[in-house]
Amino acid sequence: MLKKAYVEITNRCNLACSFCPKTKRAPRTMSAQEFGLVLSRLEGYVQYVYLHVMGEPLLHPELPTLLALAKARDMKICITTNGTLLQKRSDELLAAESLHKISVSLHSFEGNDGADEQELSYLRSSTFCAPTQAITGPRCETAAFFCVTTCIWSARASSTGPT
Repeated sequence: MLKKAYVEITNRCNLACSFCPKTKRAPRTMSAQEFGLVLSRLEGYVQYVYLHVMGEPLLHPELPTLLALAKARDMKICITTNGTLLQKRSDELLAAESLHKISVSLHSFEGNDGADEQELSYLRSSTFCAPTQAITGPRCETAAFFCVTTCIWSARASSTGPT
C-alpha cells in the first residue's frame, strides 16, 4: 500500500511567488464530484491525501465538502498552504475531522512578487507565524502541536503517519 497521494484541487493561487513554476493551463478548480471520484480510485491504496501541487488549497470554495468526502472514506488530509487564508478558513479547518496536518510554506516571505499590500502585511505579521489563535484554538491544548520555526500544525501529533 502506498501511504500518500498528492491531489491538485485547484491550480489557482492568491499569490505569485517567484519560486513557484507557472502553468499555461487555464485556471481551474476541481469539483467535489471529481474529488470524490479521485478518492474512490485512491481508496485502498492510500491513507493520506495531500492537497498541494500548484494551487492554494484554501482558495477552494468547497473545501469543507472535500474534507467531509475524505472523512467518509477514512482518509486523512494534509494541506500545504501559503498561510494567507488561515484566519478566514480556521473554523472550517478546525471542524474537519479528516484534517491531519497543515503545513505553511515559509517561502511566501521571500519569494512573493505578486502579493497585494494586504497579503504582504499578513505575511509579515505575527498572526501568520504564530496562528495559534487562528488555527489551533482549543485543540492546541489536547491533540495539536504548532512549531513556529517550521510553521507546521498537526491535528494528531501522536499519530503514526507521514509528516
